[in-house]
Amino acid sequence: MSESSTSPIVSGTAARSHAEAALVDMFQNGQQVAICSGAVIAPKVVLTAGHCVDGFNGWRITTPYASGQKATASGAAVFDWKSTGDTVDPSKHDVALIFLSTAIDLTKYPKLATAKQADGTLALNIGRIGSGRASFSDLFQGQQVALRDGAKVGFAFDYYSTEIIESGDSGGPVELTDGTIVAVNSGAGGGTQVLARV
Repeated sequence: MSESSTSPIVSGTAARSHAEAALVDMFQNGQQVAICSGAVIAPKVVLTAGHCVDGFNGWRITTPYASGQKATASGAAVFDWKSTGDTVDPSKHDVALIFLSTAIDLTKYPKLATAKQADGTLALNIGRIGSGRASFSDLFQGQQVALRDGAKVGFAFDYYSTEIIESGDSGGPVELTDGTIVAVNSGAGGGTQVLARV
């Protein structure tokens, strides 16, 4: 398994204040084949991207900033996501839930946004790419980016902003300053990133 990287979350720093931030290792038939990021949103539930779930049948979750707790899962659900290769499908919701076999206990679980954020709302991305390399022990947060309505660029279920994520950051939470999760990292390229709204 390898994960190619060309740039890190820009100006990324360790996301130590985000106990919910999770490393998501994806498996097919007992073999780890890919990595993503995610967020523990309830004792046995992890929020991530749909493309981090579809096509896989096992997951290992690690929360570096919640005492390094680990859990595994063999069950997950997507809203309507189906694998479409290496590109984000603008007609689908790239969000998913992973259901853990044992609980990951946090002092407080993050809130999820219940409404679309206004253009210009500032949020930060959390993911596992740092200094251009995939991390298996840490997650990183970027500087705040201004969210824009993805419908303006053909992604009706998403936000878009300046690109600071890359492969491996997918599924990581996009959070407001109060910790509310508004989206998950979905895809990026050409200076723009797409963030799937929760």
